[in-house]
Amino acid sequence: QARSAAAQAAELDSKLAAGLEAQRKARERTEREVKMIAKSSEELRWLEEALRAAEMNKERKLQIEEKQMLKAREEAYNQSYEALMEMDRREGLEVDALKAQERRQRQLDARRVLEQQMQEKEA
Repeated sequence: QARSAAAQAAELDSKLAAGLEAQRKARERTEREVKMIAKSSEELRWLEEALRAAEMNKERKLQIEEKQMLKAREEAYNQSYEALMEMDRREGLEVDALKAQERRQRQLDARRVLEQQMQEKEA
């Protein structure tokens, strides 16, 4: 019985292998036939070339769109940066103006004190 089961398993394996091999050969034969038909058909060659051209055009379009997007992003960044720098510059000017005003006020206060001291000495 063990031999019979082993023989049956071997026979089943052999049939399975033969079936798989037949499928592989049929698939290869079909692929060869499709290739031969594609090579012999001028219309199919033309369609393949048109498809390749369309794929290349699509790729170029995507590259151009990506380049435009990157350029727009860079321009937006530059504008933001320039606006920030302008704000910093104006704040710096305001600080400088305040410092100058404070300095003038201190000078005026010192001058008034001196004038008052001179008037007190004269009196």
